[in-house]
Amino acid sequence: MIMGTITGLGKLSKKILFQYPGVIYVDFIRSTPLLVQILLFYYGLPGLYSRRKLITEHPTS
Repeated sequence: MIMGTITGLGKLSKKILFQYPGVIYVDFIRSTPLLVQILLFYYGLPGLYSRRKLITEHPTS
């Protein structure tokens, strides 16, 4: 809810630096079905976490 408020205010901003990320975020959220977003977060976030964990692990461990 906080992220939505911040991006919504960014979309209303007159500064391009704040406006474009807000427009991209709002258009993405509004143009994809809720089920697709849920599946993206459910299957996508663990993959990002495990990839980051593999990168940050020490090679000798």
